[in-house]
Amino acid sequence: MSLAVGTGKHGLKVGTPDLKSVGSLAFGPEGVLFVADNAGAKIFAIDTLDGGAAGASRPVNVDKLDTRLAAFLGCSREDVFIRDMAMHPSSENVYLAVMRGSGAAAVPVLVKLATDGSLSEVPLENVPFSRTSIENPPAEDDARLEVRLVQGKREGEEMQMRTGGTIRIARDKLRTVTVTDMAYVDGVLLVAGASNEEFSSTLRRIPFPFTGKALTNSLEIFHVSHGKYETASPIRTFVPYGRNSSILASYTCTPVVQFSLKDVKSKTHVKGKTVAELG
Repeated sequence: MSLAVGTGKHGLKVGTPDLKSVGSLAFGPEGVLFVADNAGAKIFAIDTLDGGAAGASRPVNVDKLDTRLAAFLGCSREDVFIRDMAMHPSSENVYLAVMRGSGAAAVPVLVKLATDGSLSEVPLENVPFSRTSIENPPAEDDARLEVRLVQGKREGEEMQMRTGGTIRIARDKLRTVTVTDMAYVDGVLLVAGASNEEFSSTLRRIPFPFTGKALTNSLEIFHVSHGKYETASPIRTFVPYGRNSSILASYTCTPVVQFSLKDVKSKTHVKGKTVAELG
């Protein structure tokens, strides 16, 4: 069910977004930032009020970003978890989704990294925003787990690979991957993630402003390395192309898959075409 707040530009109204967590980020029209809140099973559209125009594009070089974020947020480096980032399309400032701490005590924060390397917190009080609830999200007590590759030693466990190397993985509750990636294309927010269905891998197409009904499809891929079809693990990241008619998606366990969305009806099962296997 969609919850449109207010009747201003893009359906935004000044208020305070009740974010429980921050995850995937994506920019929409006129600098509107979409923020996935997996804990609350919502997506927020927030006007960043970032009207600046960048000069000539240049790299943003920041040494020891996690250490700088810890100092900025007043916590230890071990309590800083960057969940995603997105660049403002005109100012080229970088926006970071940061969880300060872990577990029930974690606090969601949006941080802006300016092109000059300075940090500032994105205001979340009295800002233009709207929100939409995610249809059929995994329940908070859903026992299913999803594997995620991690760096460092703060999360997960180390695993030995058959090739002799090692990787570190975390096993997350399915609720935490309600949204894994987003992209805004031609008035539609494409949202990859998981649902509470048996075939949990899901792609949602949500009209923006949040006044229309979302279109939802369960997804199936052929995993070459495993030699079988899979419907559980969600897309981890994707790129839309062909005027919103297709996406190219990647998964944790390394297949790259093409999905055609042309003429696909909502509530139907969509099979992807595996075009590469990287593992």
